[in-house]
Amino acid sequence: MRYLHRDLDCCDCNLSFAFSVDEQGLGAELGFENPRRCRSCRSSLEDSRRAFRYDPAPRLNQLGAAVLHTHMKRELSIATAILRT
Repeated sequence: MRYLHRDLDCCDCNLSFAFSVDEQGLGAELGFENPRRCRSCRSSLEDSRRAFRYDPAPRLNQLGAAVLHTHMKRELSIATAILRT
C-alpha cells in the first residue's frame, strides 16, 4: 500500500503534527491505528503514568514518618492476626 505524508491534529494540545510515510508504514505493519497525540503530549502522558507506578520504597509524609502502601498495611495486619492466634 502506498502512503502519503499527512498532518494530524493532537487530541490534547490541538496542534498539528506530521505523520510521515515511514511512520504510517511501520504503524500499519505493527497493527497500530493513526496516532492521536503529538510526540510531546505522548511523552508527557507516559511520564505522568510512570510517576504513578508502584514504588516499593516507603514514602515520607509531611511529618517525616514513613507511609506504608495499602498492600503493605494489609499484609502487616494479616501477619499480626496470625501471630495473635
